[in-house]
Amino acid sequence: MRAPTVHPLHIRSTDEECITAADIEAWAKVERALSGKREACRKLRVITGRIANG
Repeated sequence: MRAPTVHPLHIRSTDEECITAADIEAWAKVERALSGKREACRKLRVITGRIANG
């Protein structure tokens, strides 16, 4: 019976490849901006729907 092949885990070799707190904060800002845009679009659809339906 053959021994199983062991594959090493991928280890990030440089700091550039690591996720930092600043990266997480930037991502959170993007998420908040997108959420605000979605909410604004939803409200606009509701308002224009009311106008169109009289």
